[in-house]
Amino acid sequence: MGDQVREALAGLDGAEFDVVVIGAGVNGASAAERLAADGYRVLIVDKGDFASGASSRSSRLLHCGLRYLAPGRSILDFARRPSRLKTALRMARLAMQARSEFVKAFPERVGQMRLHFPIYAGGLYRGWHLDLAFRLLERLGPGDLPLDYRRLTPQEARALPLIGGLRDPDRLLGVAAFREYQFQWPERVAVDAIGRAEDAGARARNHTAARIAGRDGEGWRIELTDMLSQTPPIIVKSRMNLVTAGAWIDEVARGGAPPPPREIIGPQGGPHLLPPPPGCPGPRRP
Repeated sequence: MGDQVREALAGLDGAEFDVVVIGAGVNGASAAERLAADGYRVLIVDKGDFASGASSRSSRLLHCGLRYLAPGRSILDFARRPSRLKTALRMARLAMQARSEFVKAFPERVGQMRLHFPIYAGGLYRGWHLDLAFRLLERLGPGDLPLDYRRLTPQEARALPLIGGLRDPDRLLGVAAFREYQFQWPERVAVDAIGRAEDAGARARNHTAARIAGRDGEGWRIELTDMLSQTPPIIVKSRMNLVTAGAWIDEVARGGAPPPPREIIGPQGGPHLLPPPPGCPGPRRP
């Protein structure tokens, strides 16, 4: 991919694909690789560079799926809505499988870490909630990449440099500690996956905006615009569209007919990166 001259967009005008993947981050690139390997005619495009959106700004965690087992306000929410529990278990199983597959396939790309989940008196979750959730995750996963879960007592937790600095130490009932993995350089992960997709016959373009122009019989018309040139947009056809454009999903899908319901809403809050306190391992930034 890196040795090829970027072809003119006009060369795709009128081309037909089984799947057009819109959004070439880690998820889109991985989907394109799998689809191409299974023999589908695939086109993957991104309005920016590959993995330059949410993938380049993510936590890069191969999370175990714990968040899918969060019931909401009460664990009874799962009892009231069994379909939600079924979905949560399926998503948690997929997360554990993906975690295992990635670590085994690319051990040089990942690093281990210990994550800690504080449990407070009066909080939404109890210690037994975490115990049950991690037992479920161990059962749902392949079993070849343990979570090494352990619930620390307040005394054990306060001895850790970072945990010892948590708020309200008198209300701390314990800390759920478990092993997790973080992959490095998501841009490289995405570009490598796109390269393998191209080797299997897929077409890939960065700096190419896509708009769903409407239905075309049983398929779709996709308008593509080269963001680096003044050439007119062209149209390709697809049997199916896979939109993996992150926060821009609704914007991309709005051109469909009829337009789908809105799926993406603005996040509440956001992560904050702070320098670690004294005693914590890892690089320190000024």
